[in-house]
Amino acid sequence: MGKRVGVLALQGAFSLHKPHIEALGGSYKEVKQAKDLESLDALILPGGESTVMLRHLKNSFLFEPLRVFASEKKTWGVCAGAILLAHSVKSPEQESLALVPIEITRNYYGGQLQSFEEELEGERVSYIRAPHIKILSEEVRVEYKRGEEPVSVLYKNLRATAFHPELNLKYPSAFYLPFYEIA
Repeated sequence: MGKRVGVLALQGAFSLHKPHIEALGGSYKEVKQAKDLESLDALILPGGESTVMLRHLKNSFLFEPLRVFASEKKTWGVCAGAILLAHSVKSPEQESLALVPIEITRNYYGGQLQSFEEELEGERVSYIRAPHIKILSEEVRVEYKRGEEPVSVLYKNLRATAFHPELNLKYPSAFYLPFYEIA
């Protein structure tokens, strides 16, 4: 039986993860309330606008259940999702789930008009108002770099990426494989 992978579906690019999850034989589930977390093997916090997501998490009483889920099960934060996972957020400061010992600087690579794509590990990835990741603990492992800057990090059962692999039309993108296999 395939893995049951939820994607936070309060705002952002959540549905673009579905074909990648299904191409791996998994089942996709949109997460909009705490009960949606039940029976999931893993969770993706998608790209979007982190302040809007944070407001929706609070209004839907999902903030604390999401923090508990992510502290126990495989969770991947993509761009805005990485911002939600970070211990601290700058530019501007905002609350987060504070689960990964990293500091995030929002919009580090520029605003919407400065978005760009590049090849990483032989695949196209997109940087859309992408954050900068600063590692705050030796326990955080760098998975991928852009030059000298970490753009994907691992910490325990958590992964945070500054880029968007879900926009890649190659199903599944290779960036889903390690996440899916370990989940």
